[in-house]
Amino acid sequence: MIATAGPFNTIFWKATAIEGDRYFNLYVPLLGDTDSITAYAHPRGTAAAGCLDNAESLRKLADFSGGFYRIDREDGKLVVSDLRMGLTPAYVFRFAIAEDSAEGLKAIFPERRRSDRANDTDFDWLFANLSGDYVLRPAEADMALLENPEWRFAALETEATTC
Repeated sequence: MIATAGPFNTIFWKATAIEGDRYFNLYVPLLGDTDSITAYAHPRGTAAAGCLDNAESLRKLADFSGGFYRIDREDGKLVVSDLRMGLTPAYVFRFAIAEDSAEGLKAIFPERRRSDRANDTDFDWLFANLSGDYVLRPAEADMALLENPEWRFAALETEATTC
C-alpha cells in the first residue's frame, strides 16, 4: 500500500493498495472519522500482459512503478499507467507498449500517452471533501465500495482477454 497527499493539499490523502488483478483507491481525510473514508475497486488489466512475450517495456514500467500499475486497451494499443501519480483514470505516467496486429499484440517502442489531469468534477469533489462534506468522487462512483462490496469483487474476479 502507498499513501500520498491529495491534489493541492496535505489534509486529504489517497491510499492505493494492490490485490491480484485489482487495485483499491481509498480517500482519507485526516480531520475526519472512519465514516468519511471512501473506497473504490478497479481492475488492473494485468491479464493482458500474458499476451506479450517477455515485453521489456512492460517489465521496466512495472519495476519503475513498484508494481503499482494498470493496463488498459485504448485505440488498439495496450497502455500501462503508473497508479502512484494522478487520479483514476487520469494518471501522469501512461505509456502505450503494444499494439494490435494481424498476429495479435505486438510490442512497440513505448509512446507517452497524455491524459487530462483532472476530471471536470474533481475540483468540486476535492473542495467538498476538504470542507467536511464527504462525497463520492464522480469519476470513480461506479466502482465505489459501499455497504456491501461483495458484488463488486465478483465483477472484478475474471477478466476476458483477447490477445
